[in-house]
Amino acid sequence: MRRIQSGCMLLFLLAGLSGCPSKTGRSDIEPVAVTVNPTVTPDTFLRFDNTYTVAGTSLIDSAAYASAYFAAVDPNSERTTLAAWKAVNGFDSGADVNVTFRDTKDLGYGRDMYARVRIDGGIAIYVDNYVVQPLPGDATGYGPINLDAAINKDRRYQIGTNVIEYSPMDEADPSSDKIVKMFIFGPPEADGTQQRLLIADLDGRGKKHVPTTCFSCHGGSMYPLNSDGSFSGDTLRSAKMNILDPATFEFPAFTESQQLAGIKQINMMVYDHYLEMDQRPDIEQAKWDNSLAAELVIGAYGGDFSATNFDTSFVPEGWRQSADRPEGVELLYNEVVEPHCVNCHSLQASNSAKEYTAPVLFNDQQVNLANAVSFSSYEQFISYNDEIIDRVYRHARMPMSLLNYSKFWRNPEGPPALLASFLQGFDVLGANGRVIPPGKPVPLPGANRTVTSPVVQDASGSYLTERFAWTIVSKPNNATASLANANAAATTLTADTDGDYVLELRVSNAMGSSTARVTLTVDSAMIPAPSELTFANDIRAVLNDSSAGRSCASCHRAQSEFLGIPVYFDDSNPTLFQNVLERVNFRDPENSPLLHKPTKLQHGGGIALDRANSQDNDNYITLLNWIRNGAPCGSDPTFCSAGSLHQR
Repeated sequence: MRRIQSGCMLLFLLAGLSGCPSKTGRSDIEPVAVTVNPTVTPDTFLRFDNTYTVAGTSLIDSAAYASAYFAAVDPNSERTTLAAWKAVNGFDSGADVNVTFRDTKDLGYGRDMYARVRIDGGIAIYVDNYVVQPLPGDATGYGPINLDAAINKDRRYQIGTNVIEYSPMDEADPSSDKIVKMFIFGPPEADGTQQRLLIADLDGRGKKHVPTTCFSCHGGSMYPLNSDGSFSGDTLRSAKMNILDPATFEFPAFTESQQLAGIKQINMMVYDHYLEMDQRPDIEQAKWDNSLAAELVIGAYGGDFSATNFDTSFVPEGWRQSADRPEGVELLYNEVVEPHCVNCHSLQASNSAKEYTAPVLFNDQQVNLANAVSFSSYEQFISYNDEIIDRVYRHARMPMSLLNYSKFWRNPEGPPALLASFLQGFDVLGANGRVIPPGKPVPLPGANRTVTSPVVQDASGSYLTERFAWTIVSKPNNATASLANANAAATTLTADTDGDYVLELRVSNAMGSSTARVTLTVDSAMIPAPSELTFANDIRAVLNDSSAGRSCASCHRAQSEFLGIPVYFDDSNPTLFQNVLERVNFRDPENSPLLHKPTKLQHGGGIALDRANSQDNDNYITLLNWIRNGAPCGSDPTFCSAGSLHQR
């Protein structure tokens, strides 16, 4: 018999609620006294690494972006209130299934969820969310009492309603491909009306706009608006539904079997939509590879949905122990990857080049690492060794939700230490040799590059940083050089002599300081100078440069042999400049997909920009200099339309 949650009577007395929850699944879902390090900024969670920004302002997390999204998914304004959304999706006839639980993994809400199959075969789900929390932003407040509020449907604690709809992309064409659409409705007003929101604070750590805050967990590929201000079709097609993992839920006491049956019914709906999305034409750009997500659902239900309960011990094929894998791979999956990573990552990665890319030699094995971000296998996961160290242990960027992050770091000697034991070169250790949580500032002064004087070096991409201090630690003999704004994120180096200038950046916060260096090679004879680089004159030439054996455009073109390739870089693409900018990160230029994709093994085409090759390295520096100088298009009317949203 499952035990009743400890402290439930106390919660009942404090809040006037009832319905003590029962616990299911893993032993780590109890609320724990974990607080997020105060140096982690309020918007760290539920945000994208590669947010498209101009002058420090996000064009994705914005009211204009949210409005364009609603115009695309609700062109006739039929879903501006929750009641209207329910009517459009047939809930006036009732729901097919209702489940009530507390989500202990991502948001901690008490959730009262209703789902139905639409008349067109699509899916519609809405969930009323309940939170009883005196201190916003504290992970410990998203606890069991929230389930009590959901059980009782206590509207005093209803913070809003999230909805997800799988329905035709073109409202005027019922036969068009279905896409996942997401909306957030505010708490009930005095008359019970729930208005659609442009912006919401889902975890007490800062407001973010729809759909950005939703797509971050639903496999979305966030691209900026089209040049005419309309929403990107590739982004619209990218979102998927998540499976419900009952191992991370708390249920009302004595109703667990009923809830599990309802969750299975919803998961079968989700599985069907995975299969339907896979039926889209292979030529569709960036078509999602659904293989892992589908395996996770059907595998947990016996391989054919014959099982009644969700098997929390199921391990997908790519993570099973073998002679070629280090001992403990399945433990790593069960304790780290499954509870903290795979639910979102399985919704990532396209199938482009999947069938064509030859395996690469990795850890002495022949492994296909194309689009490995889905983490379909241990080899794909561990191929991100260095990125995992940075994003999880240094930058505090992963896991991406407050509760998941807090639970991962609840015991540094638990999941963090287990994961670290598989990572080569791991060095995020304290004086006692134990893993330490993120908190120290991380300087990102930029990659070494060749420039002309004066040059701005911007380190705004640094993490957990409150203060900046730049110094010149090395320069050519007899050179005169100076730094302007040396105590800002962006400094300007002025030098009178060609040669190497080594700058050191010291960043600090309440937990200490860290340093890193960058070498800027001043070359006054550079033609063109970095400030003169334009997309039309220079970047197109890089995309078409085949001197190293092949060019970006040789594969990234409409007539490519690689079906489903996500972007076309040949001149026949009328939105070429916009598509390139979609792969630029102005906050952290070196982290731009335009740079890191072709230099990594996980690129669908393997390493296409090899910095060990002098010509490839020159092309890399050209791309980097262009981005760091604002990525201007130029004046060629073929590619640079005057007044375009993306003309820079």
